[in-house]
Amino acid sequence: MEMTGTEDLLSKIAEHVRAIMRLLGIDLTNPDIAETPQRVAQMLLELTSGLREKPPEVKFFKIPENALNNLIIVRNIEIDSLCEHHLLPIIGKATIVYKPRTNSVPGLSKVIRLVQWFARRPILQERFTQELAELLLDKINAKFVYCHVKAIHLCSFMRGVKSRLTVLETEAVAGEIDVELNMLREVARDYDRVRQPLY
Repeated sequence: MEMTGTEDLLSKIAEHVRAIMRLLGIDLTNPDIAETPQRVAQMLLELTSGLREKPPEVKFFKIPENALNNLIIVRNIEIDSLCEHHLLPIIGKATIVYKPRTNSVPGLSKVIRLVQWFARRPILQERFTQELAELLLDKINAKFVYCHVKAIHLCSFMRGVKSRLTVLETEAVAGEIDVELNMLREVARDYDRVRQPLY
């Protein structure tokens, strides 16, 4: 039976993982880890799926004309990504604040899907946050977008400095911002005060 493109990619990645495990001295004859290469390959495909999948289609819904000046806030979107320097997980959440450009706004699930799709790739959080704001500005047809991302990076959590209390917070704005930046910061961060820690 001929393999699909995804199956072929999975098989190739698994073979490279197997070679790395051999170099590390891991006993591949151990039946308990016989399927580890395939599992690692599947994990890598999942955490980088945004590189290969098209962005989610956005469906819009009408709002009243007199609501055009209102802020829309989507808090605590859970994101999983990879550090582009070590390919270790980044686990965090993003809060998006935007003002619609027209009286059509995207469905809530589509904003969440866009953020999560864009996170599924190796990233530098500081750059990711700015690029996310610019992507959303275009995709959700907003007047402006403010993004606040808060995450732990396992590359610093479990290796190197091993700082288990460090959380990286980044923010970015795209578009024609017409409100005070400090107000957006308060709107985005206020809810964090009553949330549980990231880990």
